[in-house]
Amino acid sequence: MTTTIMIGSAKGGVGKSTTATSQAMILANKGHNVLLIDFDAQANSTTYCGVQQSHGLYNLLVKGAEFDQVAVEVDSARFGGNGKLWVVPTSDGSNYKIAEDIQDEMVVPDRFSELNDMGIDYCIVDTTPATSKVHFGFMFAAQWIIIPSQCQMWSIQGAKTTWRYVREVHKIAQEKRLNAAGIFGFLPTLFDQRKRIQKDAYELMQQQFGALLLPPIHYAKEWEEAVPNKLSVVEYKSRSRAAREALALTDLVLAKQEVPL
Repeated sequence: MTTTIMIGSAKGGVGKSTTATSQAMILANKGHNVLLIDFDAQANSTTYCGVQQSHGLYNLLVKGAEFDQVAVEVDSARFGGNGKLWVVPTSDGSNYKIAEDIQDEMVVPDRFSELNDMGIDYCIVDTTPATSKVHFGFMFAAQWIIIPSQCQMWSIQGAKTTWRYVREVHKIAQEKRLNAAGIFGFLPTLFDQRKRIQKDAYELMQQQFGALLLPPIHYAKEWEEAVPNKLSVVEYKSRSRAAREALALTDLVLAKQEVPL
């Protein structure tokens, strides 16, 4: 059965695309068949994987295209290992139109239920900050949601807003007897513990999110360098702190350490 994980936050610039793409690459490196869905407004995951922007996701959700018509296989040199990674790409033009033209958010879980018969082990979904019925559709399609947040007040507020959306989706799911994503955890990103203001914000996250708070991803130059090189941070610098922390998050994903709402 396919495990679908949505990476989402109502705040931009918190590392959603980097988290989604790096986790997809590492899972593929570990031998899994992985599908990365790019619903990011700037198509960052598409570009990170070295894939050309296109209307792939739009054609899948709005036009009814098949997965094999829109999914693009990523060169394994970018992540290493024996697994496979495909991207359903988007473009900055078509991304906005998906929310406008999609008829019903339930088309998302309906389409993604097809992955169970396609040999896909993990589906990772990168999303835009703005909330739409497509986001709610992905919350119905996913088993888990990881909510990244920088250790800054505005980012924390965005994470809390996303938490509220997840709770709203769960209420709807209970009424309609549907499944919906549980909170896998809140992921502190770009954490610089040398800065007092960030340490204070991290302590606030510990207080507010408790057991839902995942181990932090610290700021490191390797993240910035891996992206333009279009490589997994593990493939780029395997002995770096960034690589170790990314692998630790993957270990949690593989262990299915879901924390209840």
